[in-house]
Amino acid sequence: MMNALVAQRPAHETVIQRQQARPACQDLLRLQQGHDLAQSLGQKLGASQILLGCLPQNQTACLMKKWGALWALAWVCLLGWPVQASELAQRLRSSDHVLLMRHAYAPGVGDPPGFNLARCDTQRVLNEDGKRQAQRTGQWLRQQGVQQALIYSSIWCRCQQTAEGLQLGPVRIESSLGSFFQDAGQAEPQTRALQAFISRTLPTKGDQALILVTHQVNITELTGRYVGTGDMVLVRVNPQGKVLDIKIYPGLGS
Repeated sequence: MMNALVAQRPAHETVIQRQQARPACQDLLRLQQGHDLAQSLGQKLGASQILLGCLPQNQTACLMKKWGALWALAWVCLLGWPVQASELAQRLRSSDHVLLMRHAYAPGVGDPPGFNLARCDTQRVLNEDGKRQAQRTGQWLRQQGVQQALIYSSIWCRCQQTAEGLQLGPVRIESSLGSFFQDAGQAEPQTRALQAFISRTLPTKGDQALILVTHQVNITELTGRYVGTGDMVLVRVNPQGKVLDIKIYPGLGS
């Protein structure tokens, strides 16, 4: 007799027996971050609650009675719906945390001589790897529970491309996020301007995440830490926008 079937169950019953799940099911169970997969399906697909389990220990596949349930499960795997916010998402809902991101991969260093901020074709911009990296970062943030965000970007095209690739909301330009790579004398006044911007913006953002896409020099000057391409830095600040502590999330590959 089979250990588990895909079947309808009353709402009060536990539909996923986590304690008895075999290793072959572990990845599916983790997708829901601690919530019942069947409950998520019922809410998002209008599907019947389903019971998942594994066959005896000498077998590795999970049995599902109907292909319809398997198709619904595949959509969950592909879309990665989060049902429980991660620690990152929870902190970004607060009024003292901001996420800084260095733009995604753009080959080269600095910008070509005579570049024009009004023309992307004169600047160093994202290549296809960089565009994919930005998209993957946005997907990862959504999986963490960051569903919408207040997004500001440097005026440089590579930062705007990165911010748009996240697909978490409209992108606004903020002057204090602009690069001072070619004018180090602007580091201190621009960092003060960035602190003031963060101080003004955090109290008004509601529970949206505040995400700022900028450059390595800006992030290093603010936090004292070097960051690589596509790295994200979760920053806790005081009411004046000055850094209290940080946590770095390494950039995702393309």
